[in-house]
Amino acid sequence: MDNQSHPGEGPAIASLILGIIACLSVFVYLFSAQLYTGVIAVITGFVGIVMENAAKNSGYSGGLRIAGAVVSWVGAAIGAAICGKLLFIMLF
Repeated sequence: MDNQSHPGEGPAIASLILGIIACLSVFVYLFSAQLYTGVIAVITGFVGIVMENAAKNSGYSGGLRIAGAVVSWVGAAIGAAICGKLLFIMLF
């Protein structure tokens, strides 16, 4: 069994975890409708995207990196839409 860590695997796992946190904060928005949940989704989503790029630059090409990128982009995009919607409602 191979117990060796591959270069870039840590950032790939971090990207996936941050993307999941971003998506969970979008889910929390459905029950609370607070602006901070959208902000949390945007921040964790974009940090997840940065971590995915770090994994890519380290040469890691596993499925964790791709899954982290997809989940992070989804969380960041929906979080940005939530922030935009709530700011539009507050301004007008």
